[in-house]
Amino acid sequence: MTNYTNKKSVFRNFDRLDFYLITLCILFTLLIFLLFTNSSMPPFEDAAMLMRYSQNFVYGHGIVWNIGEHPVDGATDFLFMICVAITAKTGLSIENSVLLIDMSSHILTGIIIYIFIRKFLFAGRWMAFTSLLFFILGTGLIYTAVFFGTPFFALFSAITWFCANEAVIDPKYSNSLIFSVSGLILGLIRPEGVFLAIFMLIAILFKIGFKKSKKIVLSFLIIFGIIGSIYFIWRWGYFGYPLPNPYYKKGGFTLHLRGLTQSIGTFVIFSYPFIPAFILGGRSKENLQQTIFSLIPVIGFIL
Repeated sequence: MTNYTNKKSVFRNFDRLDFYLITLCILFTLLIFLLFTNSSMPPFEDAAMLMRYSQNFVYGHGIVWNIGEHPVDGATDFLFMICVAITAKTGLSIENSVLLIDMSSHILTGIIIYIFIRKFLFAGRWMAFTSLLFFILGTGLIYTAVFFGTPFFALFSAITWFCANEAVIDPKYSNSLIFSVSGLILGLIRPEGVFLAIFMLIAILFKIGFKKSKKIVLSFLIIFGIIGSIYFIWRWGYFGYPLPNPYYKKGGFTLHLRGLTQSIGTFVIFSYPFIPAFILGGRSKENLQQTIFSLIPVIGFIL
């Protein structure tokens, strides 16, 4: 399937036409968003709650629900909340700050997907373009319209997976460090990002083995061990409890079968065009290895 050793020929056919296709898709997406999005639609409840935390943070009250009260870890999209607050400092409203971050994230994710398919899968423009179109006209626009932070999380999920593939090609310290830092950022955006980054690391170990991935594992452990621990200790002291609020609200390690069912259903609905490719990935040993490598983060995150 993917010949990782043929690095020099990766972008041999990447030219202006690719740029034009990406630009066309972006402009079309912006047009669709402007024409069919109801600007008067209020934010969904969870999104509105996070925006309230961002607004209080902007005005220097800390991460609180009510001004003057003790900090509450209600905005579990930690880094997204901070970015919204920083953007609002420029003079934009909280709502427009969210829209700017979400739309930018959604478009950038689409570009990364296009480049990923051309670079790592050696695919033609038609495959990259249709995949880009399928993604960029998908649910990300809905999440943006209702002010969720999901597109921001999706962006760094794509960045981290892109970096993971770079590290597989060449597991030198610089690539290992970039992958580890992007994984840490993913975990700072949402708590579940930590698990997604770990599943990506497991996929790397599966693909190239422990011996070749020693630098990657070491960088990952150092970044998460040092910076991650500093953040963990800070948030424990700031909020008064170590783990994210949903952990306590939803009963700790209790298995929620309804949530699992919804997660599997969502994966099937949004990934159905690509399911045949995963099935065909078992035709040979090399293809099967690449398919399993790609599925480890997906299946791990679903479960």
